[in-house]
Amino acid sequence: MLMKGLLPTLVRLLGDANFKVALVALRVVEELMRVPTVSLEVIIPQIVERLSDSKVALRQNIGKLVRSEYLTTHNPLWLDHLLVQLRRTANSNIREEILNILSKLYEEDSLPYPFEKVL
Repeated sequence: MLMKGLLPTLVRLLGDANFKVALVALRVVEELMRVPTVSLEVIIPQIVERLSDSKVALRQNIGKLVRSEYLTTHNPLWLDHLLVQLRRTANSNIREEILNILSKLYEEDSLPYPFEKVL
């Protein structure tokens, strides 16, 4: 029950204009990722969308979170949402951050993902 009310609040806080609030929300989300009942389909797009934030600290923390969660779980939802956002956005900051994340993942894990089918 608590999770049901907490997730929408955290998703809203990820989009807060104050990057410190968004950063704290991101840390809470990171801890909640360890709970099996958390709906990643709701959280992952919101996290990826925040890659457009003007604050470098927030973008870097999101990149670290995405990389660590993917390397830990190998959940393809992370890559799927990154690639969807990469194709949809015209924002050069988001595109650059996504490409940085993907290149680091490729270096760290050889990224067994069929990019040729998506791109």
